[in-house]
Amino acid sequence: MKDTIEEDKRKQRLKQLFAVGRNIGYSKENLEEISSSLGMGGKLSKLSGIQIQRILNSLKKGHPGAFRRPQERDRKRSIPKSQMFSIPSVDQKEMTEILLSQINKIAPYKISLESMAQKTFKTSSEKLSFHQYQSLIEALKSMKFRFERDSFLRKDSQL
Repeated sequence: MKDTIEEDKRKQRLKQLFAVGRNIGYSKENLEEISSSLGMGGKLSKLSGIQIQRILNSLKKGHPGAFRRPQERDRKRSIPKSQMFSIPSVDQKEMTEILLSQINKIAPYKISLESMAQKTFKTSSEKLSFHQYQSLIEALKSMKFRFERDSFLRKDSQL
């Protein structure tokens, strides 16, 4: 049991040695040369955990930057969904205005963008996101279709 734990640690250190070597730009042959120059033999796979650690320590002295972990402030922070806001496009705003004017010409009652935003999303039209505007456009299209169909049926029944 103790042997397997030590063997696992040795394998882990060997993996770390290769990873550090890659970061520095050393090949396996370069690492073997370093090993033999330190008097530990040429085969990395036959080294003990302590010997691998000695090689890592010598690399650390020569290349301390390869052992530094990236600091938290260097990483990009993601924006929480609650703080994200997608800005509606000019085309979307124009499309809603066009659809509203077309609907108000044929509808029996007047509809405003503000009332639609309040009823649908319980927010003002100025605070609508890109996706909410898109939903309003789809709703306005279906309303326009329904009002056109109803007005066509009324005209048809009057004839």
